[in-house]
Amino acid sequence: MMNRILKRQLKRHFSKEFDPTSLDENVQSLLESVSQSYDEFAKEKRLLENTLELNSEELFAANKKVLEQNREIDTELQQYKHAMESAMLVNRFNLDGTLSFVNEKFCIMSGKDESYFLGKEHCSLYHDNPHAKAMKQKIFAKETWSGTLKHKAKNGEVFVLNATIFPILNADNEITCFMSIYQDITEIEKSRIKALELDKSKSLFIANMSHELRTPLNSIIGFSQILKKQEKIPEKLRGFIERINVSGEHLLKLINSILDFSKIEAGQVQLEKIEINLYEIANSVMTQQEPQAREKGLSLRVLYDEQMPKYFLGDSLRLTQILTNLVSNALKFTEHGGVSIIVSYKAENRVRCEVKDTGIGLSEKAKEKLFKQFSQADESTTREYGGTGLGLSISKELVTLMGGKIWVESEEHKGSSFIFEINLEDAKHADPLFEDDNSEEHKASVQDLKHFTEKKILLAEDNVTNQFLVEAMLDETDIQLDIANNGLEALNLFHAHTEEYYSLILMDLQMPIMNGFEATERIRKTNQTIPILGLSANIDKEDIAKAKVLGMNNYLSKPIDSEKFFRTLLKYLNESKF
Repeated sequence: MMNRILKRQLKRHFSKEFDPTSLDENVQSLLESVSQSYDEFAKEKRLLENTLELNSEELFAANKKVLEQNREIDTELQQYKHAMESAMLVNRFNLDGTLSFVNEKFCIMSGKDESYFLGKEHCSLYHDNPHAKAMKQKIFAKETWSGTLKHKAKNGEVFVLNATIFPILNADNEITCFMSIYQDITEIEKSRIKALELDKSKSLFIANMSHELRTPLNSIIGFSQILKKQEKIPEKLRGFIERINVSGEHLLKLINSILDFSKIEAGQVQLEKIEINLYEIANSVMTQQEPQAREKGLSLRVLYDEQMPKYFLGDSLRLTQILTNLVSNALKFTEHGGVSIIVSYKAENRVRCEVKDTGIGLSEKAKEKLFKQFSQADESTTREYGGTGLGLSISKELVTLMGGKIWVESEEHKGSSFIFEINLEDAKHADPLFEDDNSEEHKASVQDLKHFTEKKILLAEDNVTNQFLVEAMLDETDIQLDIANNGLEALNLFHAHTEEYYSLILMDLQMPIMNGFEATERIRKTNQTIPILGLSANIDKEDIAKAKVLGMNNYLSKPIDSEKFFRTLLKYLNESKF
């Protein structure tokens, strides 16, 4: 059937009575092909129209969705803008530094209208700004500057602001202006300062407590040591004195642990980095523990890797404390065999220390409680062996401060190994801050001081009990002891005689009217040779360094250890010219 549009066109061209069948067969065949083409075109046209209609509907729907999303985005942007402006302080300034916009919140904080700020220099906003030059260099380099600034309000109140200042760039990457966004951190800063003040107060409290607790202990331990050495004392009474001494030493260790724990918690422990002899530290720890080991019939050994250097840069006091805690703990729980300290290299500048015992060992459950504050393996351990459970906790914190780790390897009834690895830098031999030769061949007693017949010592000490203790310790000698109750009295006594009169000065560091530091500094202005030994119940590395700088030759910590006291006096009295 011929396409109706083609048929209508043929009749319009020829006549209304035109009959295609009357034409030649070839022409009819051609017209049929043309008719089919017309039909196919019509189909494609209808399909295209339908497709366009569908696409138009989809385009309309998509356009509608985009518009709705744009409205939502605009709403959210307005909300964010409102939130930012209500929470943040914002301003904008031109390339010449003049302000062109200040938001409402900034105006409220400042107590001034926007009109007051517009046209004024951006830098005029800040109170005592030390960053002006660095800030300008950074933002003109198309970078963001961040830091803390201060703004003084109309009423005189100074606000602390956390500031972010950055350039606004156009399509050609050129700076058009600058934006400043601030967060008011005044209250946060006040809280920070208050926390620092509280921390300072806590530090002062810990220092005072250390002094106040150790001062009476100095007398208890010191006098008990003197009484122990008296020959004409009944054995029963000697046993009581021994108990007093042991209890005093135990109480001192307990106080030291609690004070150390408080310092660690407060973040007040700072490690020294001076030359130390690690081999000597290990041997010294074992020497200190010999009486306890001998009493239980236990052996003590130090196994030191011969390939390792002996000198490192580290903190001798804290390393001794860690090893002492571990060895003391091992001896407490060992009845047969012995305890060893094994020192080796793990890697370059990485030292491994192992305290190995043949004691009761630990169960898996008990291991979980180790290194926790005030915690021991179980309650029966506390009842049977005593202790506070602080030693391992303190050791762990100190090892961590040294960039290391500590752990235990143990089986029940097979002994334990407490192992720690720390970073220690190799060092060449150098003199320590203060010398202290505590080797066996340099031990001393009051007998070693009896040959001094014309020596005079000046003692500056405000505590009467401590004065009496030093007098008692020197009672068997012919050394003359003059006593000053404070630094000023010591200074006056020293200058009241010739420079050759005193052979040595014992100087307490904490005294009223004038402390030991100031008295030492003044003495050194006129006399550089007389030995001055510091005395203190609370001396840290800062005090030691300060004492060294001001001219002290050495120091003795309280409670005074009688053997170290006699050893130190012997050294400096032998060296003294007078």
